Amino acid sequence: MSGNGPDERRAKKRTDHLLGLAALLALSSPTVAHAVSQPGGQVIPAILSATGSCDSGLNVQACLDDSEVSLGGAAGTVKAIDNATIDQETFDPGCQLTFKVLSKGGSRYPHAFGWYAVKGGNVPPALGDLNVFLTCMDTQTAGTTKTLTLPAGVGKIGFFMASYSFDCGALAANGTLMTEPLYTFYTERRFNGLDRTGAPIANVPPNVIRVLTWQSAATPGSFYFGWEDDGISSDNNFNDLVTRVGGISCGGGGASCDTGMKGACAAGTQQCRAGMLTCLPNQSATPESCNAIDDNCDGTVDEGDNLCPMGKVCFRGNCVPNCTQSEFYPCPLNFACDPTGICIETACKDITCPAGQLCRAGVCRGECEGIVCPYGQACRGGGCVDVCSTLKCDTGSACQVKYPNGPAQDAVGVCSNCPCGGCGAGNTCANNACVPTDCAAVSCTTGTHCQAGQCIDNCASAKCPAGSACDKGQCAMTGGGAGGQPGSTMGAPDGGGLDARADVAAGSGGTTPGSGAGASSGGSIKSACLCRVEDSGANGGALAAALLALAVSRARRRR
Repeated sequence: MSGNGPDERRAKKRTDHLLGLAALLALSSPTVAHAVSQPGGQVIPAILSATGSCDSGLNVQACLDDSEVSLGGAAGTVKAIDNATIDQETFDPGCQLTFKVLSKGGSRYPHAFGWYAVKGGNVPPALGDLNVFLTCMDTQTAGTTKTLTLPAGVGKIGFFMASYSFDCGALAANGTLMTEPLYTFYTERRFNGLDRTGAPIANVPPNVIRVLTWQSAATPGSFYFGWEDDGISSDNNFNDLVTRVGGISCGGGGASCDTGMKGACAAGTQQCRAGMLTCLPNQSATPESCNAIDDNCDGTVDEGDNLCPMGKVCFRGNCVPNCTQSEFYPCPLNFACDPTGICIETACKDITCPAGQLCRAGVCRGECEGIVCPYGQACRGGGCVDVCSTLKCDTGSACQVKYPNGPAQDAVGVCSNCPCGGCGAGNTCANNACVPTDCAAVSCTTGTHCQAGQCIDNCASAKCPAGSACDKGQCAMTGGGAGGQPGSTMGAPDGGGLDARADVAAGSGGTTPGSGAGASSGGSIKSACLCRVEDSGANGGALAAALLALAVSRARRRR
């Protein structure tokens, strides 16, 4: 009986939970990069004085520390040597960028700093493509801060520093360079040491590193740039000009990825950490709730005895009345009250289905076969769950209901916001999301949504699971076995709902398994005792088997 007792199970669950949290913390922590070296082997940046101030030109670490503290972080969290990178050459900009001068380091050259739109090829950007934002006058004074709103349609960007012998010269009316600098260096390293035609510049070694980049730990949307300004010689302190740019992220970020974690923590997005792309979970581990999602990322869905208010039990991601505790919620016709408080089909009480299937009318079928959930919901584990109720969006973003696979398939919740260039023709920004203009000012009641300027019943075309009916946009268990409420859609005994709309055939529906942001990646659905689903994951298997045996034993005693 080793490992199957309650104490062992509780200990294992705690261990799984702690391992999940540890993995999450590991993913969220900055990744330490390898030290960067010049072609001759010297590790950079060179810290010429460990006690030197930022403006001394001898200690770029002091610049990083001072800036991190000013952003609410701590000194030492961004390490000048360990976290420096040369691999992050281009960046994805936000709507607004903030440029700040941290140090000029005593350099004798005047400097201009700015951005350019990334293009292909091996020829450096033309002078007219180099947009100056910190002028030679700006870079003379540490602390100078300016904010830029990028023009619409700008994609990836790179940064440059221009060094002049004496006078920087006038800028064009649009803020671009007109006079050729003494040296121009770029975050895209392949351009360094080349002239405007792409030919090598005499006496300027092309492989020498001219700029180091660090990502802020306090505000990951900010990056530091430390420059060497002389094309012929270099002291490698990377403190000739130190700037910070906020409102940017690593080029290539934003792509979906798999974190390798369980449950809600499985779905991730590529994000910048320490100047490198890292797969971070879209949703961190949270206390378990009744939603057909593995919220705490331990491999088991909806576990726990206190997920629902008193008098209700968790069933397929929803809190439903406990049929053992109330005479006001009798089970529908052909259903019987299970000892767990769930109404179970009498034809299914002794049937055990394989993982991923549920019993309906005495037959094992796909969990979501024949089910079309109400608007804004997805089928998970045989039940319909609101796709936005469990999705946590960043400040400035809002959850929008999308149907990427067509209106007959499951809804998906997507965090989105209004882009810099506007929402496009026919759409308006409302509540941090782009919505059709004809719905922007429309307010619909609970259980309805706006479509073409009209409020539409969320239950239209829905086919709820057997024994439940759609009312006010929700599939809910019905009592008395007499069918759904007026105007609702009642689930047929075979699992396919009877459609309330004539334009959708009764009994037909999607067969796509539950999906959506934050959907569970595995584990047993212990609340769905009605269908006797075998556990499909390595974690929690003994517990699920024990519960299954207990439920079957009780069911057999009722015969």
